[in-house]
Formats: sequence, structure tokens, C-alpha cells
Amino acid sequence: MNLKYFNHLFYFSIVLLFISTQILMADNPLTPQKLFTPRQTIKIFINSMNEYKLGLENNDETKLNSINKAIKCLNLKEIPPLLKEEKGIEVAIFLKEILDRVYVFQENFEDVPEDLNISFWTVPDTEITIQLSESDGKKEFLFNSNTVINSGDFYSKVKHLPYLPNSGKGAGYNSPWKDKYIPRWISTDIFGLQLWQWVGILVAIGIGLMIKHFSKFFFNYLLTISKRTSIQWDDKIIEVVGNPGGKMFAIGFWYFFLYIADIDGKIYTILSYILKVFLGFYFILFLNGLAEILGNIYKYRVSISTEPTEKHLVPLLTKITKIVFISLGLMLSLQNLGVNVVSLLAGLGIGGLAIALAARDTAANLFGSLMILLDKPFKTGDQIIIGEIEGFVEEIGFRSTQIRSLNDSLVSIPNAVIANSSIDNLGMRKSKRTNFSFYISYDTNPFILEAFLEGIKNIIYAKEKILKNDMVVVLNKLSDPGLEIFVNFYSNIDTWQENLEQRQEVYLETWRLAENLNIKFVTQGVTYSPSESNKNLNEDNMDIGKIKNIALQFGKEGKKSRPSGMGIFTSPFRERN
Repeated sequence: MNLKYFNHLFYFSIVLLFISTQILMADNPLTPQKLFTPRQTIKIFINSMNEYKLGLENNDETKLNSINKAIKCLNLKEIPPLLKEEKGIEVAIFLKEILDRVYVFQENFEDVPEDLNISFWTVPDTEITIQLSESDGKKEFLFNSNTVINSGDFYSKVKHLPYLPNSGKGAGYNSPWKDKYIPRWISTDIFGLQLWQWVGILVAIGIGLMIKHFSKFFFNYLLTISKRTSIQWDDKIIEVVGNPGGKMFAIGFWYFFLYIADIDGKIYTILSYILKVFLGFYFILFLNGLAEILGNIYKYRVSISTEPTEKHLVPLLTKITKIVFISLGLMLSLQNLGVNVVSLLAGLGIGGLAIALAARDTAANLFGSLMILLDKPFKTGDQIIIGEIEGFVEEIGFRSTQIRSLNDSLVSIPNAVIANSSIDNLGMRKSKRTNFSFYISYDTNPFILEAFLEGIKNIIYAKEKILKNDMVVVLNKLSDPGLEIFVNFYSNIDTWQENLEQRQEVYLETWRLAENLNIKFVTQGVTYSPSESNKNLNEDNMDIGKIKNIALQFGKEGKKSRPSGMGIFTSPFRERN
């Protein structure tokens, strides 16, 4: 019983393993096609086109989509991006119609080589070639560009031939309108095109020129209307679009004509290439004009801004915008011309690396200037400290920043150094600090000392730009030289010169107050005799009210108050202004 059970389990496991294997081996629609040999390419192409024809006969959408696999076997790099889908379908159908008329492949395509060492293979007695192609680092065998471009010519030469036995009987191709409606007398071949196509080219050139001139009048009319509106930049945008716009419309019409006139072969290649070059040129002109508008908009915003650092950004950002836009237009134009931009950029990257290594200091300074202009750690006119250098910023350049030192020398610091340094921006202080300390004699009467502290406080209160909340006036220490008085306050003053001037005024007022109270300053190593006028004063014989009144007289609107000095000395800073 147990043996029978295990036999059933064994057979069941075998069946389950077989089913799982089939599921795992089923085609994954996302699996990339293997086009590593000519045989793989031909096999995928023929089988996909046969599936496509069955889809046409049975109206099966799934089978109709098989043509997309066949299109991936074509090298369409010479076809404009906008036409690749439609042209790919057309070329795939042409090639299937041709092959079923001129060559029947053996079973399992054994007559097609599977050698990895060859670079191309041509279908016997034809010009249809499958060639090794490299794109985005991937090597594949594809129907080459010459086969793709001339597929229409090849078909026109063999379309009268019947389908070969055992072939797929074509791809359900329907003759285009030109074969049905164009008379034979105007279908004579002249230099690779039919007579009616040459006539059509001349007519298309005339219509394209008319479109260009009509577009010019149209954009001029829009420009006239835009100048009457209150919108600031609409007329500039219309000018930028209008200049190359008419020409690009004409080129678009000519592209459309090449398509509807079914022009192919070498003539199509030449005309298409010329149109691509002109389209790329006018597209780059359009992007250049757009970059100028963005630069002018930014320049206008900076002109009404109060931030001087942004003015240095205008030329740099304008140049960068132009470079980015023009580079983008150039890459798109080259891509449209069939150039592999990815490979080109990879090659330029190697050369750019060598240049960058040779000019790494210049590049470092350029990026440093970008960091300074974007992060804005300081602006022109700010007083800053970088390392041991203190001074005022005169100019922020692309390579270095010019600082006028306090010795009036001009110091140039590379922007790469500044970007990696700690910057003390004194100009960005919310307020400017002033602090000082001095010593007075130990023989100073305590009441006189208290009046002296009150007087200093009143002197500072009398200054309008000093912040009162953070002010400190205090007997700080009983130190060796004498009694240390410490004063600290903050001011809402914009300039360094004003700050020095206000500090001077506080010093002078403090000196006058000391004279009025007969207070003597002392320094280390120097001994002063106590003032004769107050050395014998004590609490019983001194006039407290009189002393207090002296302190009050140095306050705001007091008789002895001189917040701006005695009027004898005028600061050079004031004389200059």
C-alpha cells in the first residue's frame, strides 16, 4: 500500500515538474529579441511577418502586433524619429513581399549562416543585406540602412513576379494611391524618380515658400496685437518663435510631401538629409532666442531687486542657459541625422576628462564662483573675515573674489579657496556689537562709582541706534590694576564707519562724565593719587542728590548730554557724505 502510494506521488511529481518547466520556458513578452546571428534575425523576421499576415486575414489584433518584432530587425537610424513607426511598417511589408517573390528559405532556415565571426550576410541574388550593427553598446544583426532605404525601389522591380511556392505569400500589401490614380504617361522614371514626383517636388517647394511668407505675415499680425497688451514678454516670445517658425513649418510640409509622394531610395536620403540639416539649424536658432528671453527676464528681475549679488549672476546664468539650450538642440539635431549621440558623448567624455585634469584649478574656481553666487554667503560691500584676511568685498568674479583689506590693499582670493573656507560675514550681522572695559582707582567713593555707572547707562540711552535691551554696564572685577568697568551694547548701524563714529562718541561722553565726577582712570603699572575733591567724601557729608543729578545730566536731553560730540570734531566719514 505504501509502495503504490509512493509510485503515484513520484508520477505526480514528474508531471508537475514538466508543467512547471513549460511555464518557465514560455515566451516572456518583455524578453529582448536575440539577433546575434543572421539566422536568428531572418527567422524572427519571417515568422513575425507570417503571423502578421494571419492577423490581417483573421482580424486578430494579437497577431497584427507581431509586425513590431519584425520592425526591430530593421536598422532605421537613417529614418527621422517622427516617421520611424510608419516607415518601419512600410519597410517590413516591402521586404516580406520581396523575399516571398525571389527566395524561399529552407526548413529551420539552415541556409542562413549562424556564424558569429561574420559581419554581414546577403540574401542570394539580391541586394538585401543583414549586417552587424552596434547601438547603445549592443551588437545585433539587422537589415542594413541601404536595404531599408531602397526597399521601395526593390519592391517596384519585383512586384510583377508571382509568389514562390512554399513561401508566406507576402504580407497583404495593397498598392498605394499613386499606382491606382497616376497615369502611366507621367510615371516615366527620370533620375530615380517618376516624372510626376519631380513635378510634385517643384510644386511642393513653391507651396513651402508660400507657407513661410504666410507665417511671416501671421506672426507680424500676432506681434502687433501683443504689443497692445499689458503682458510684458509676449511680444518677445512671438518674435523668437516667428523668426524660425515659418521656415520650420515649410520644412515640416516638405517632410510631409516626401511621405505622401512615396519618395524613397537615394533621392529620399539626399532630400531628407538636407531637410534635417536645415530643421536642426532653425531649431537651434529658436532655442538660442528662447535662452536670450530667459536671460532678459532674469536681468529685469535683478534690476528691480535690492540684492547686488544677483547682478553678478546675470551674465553667468545667461551664458549657461545658452550653452545648455544650444547643446540640447545640437544633440537632438545630430540624433535626427542618425548620429549616435550616446557614443559621441562617451567619446567627448574621454577628451573632456583630459581637459578637466589639465584645467582642474580653473574648473574648481568656476564651480566655486557658482557656489558663492548661488549660496550668497556675502555680497559686494560686505565686511568679511576669511582666514587672516579682513576687509570689504569689492568684486565677485568668475575666478576670484576681490577684497579691499583694512590696510587698503586689494586681496584676490581664488573662489575655490573661498568655497572651502569658513566665512565670517560681519556685514550680515543683525546688529553690531561694541564692548570695552577700563579701570578706575580703588579710592573712588562707592557712591561716586554708582553715579558713574548710572551716567554711562544714560549716555548709551541717549544714542537712538543702540539696542537698549541687550545693554550691559557693570562693575565687572576687583582686579589688580583697579576697579574694572565693563560696557557692552549692540547697534542697528549699517556701515563700519558709522559704528566707529558711534563708539568714539560713547568714549568721549564717558570721559567727560568721569571728569565731572572727578574719577581717575588707572592702568597696570601706573599708580594714581585719589582725587582731592572726593577722597574725603563719605555718606554723611556728600550731596547724593547733586551727584545723582550729574549722572542724569548726561542722559537724553540732559544739559551735559552731547550724544554726537561737542560739535568741534567732524568725522571724515561725515565730511565725505
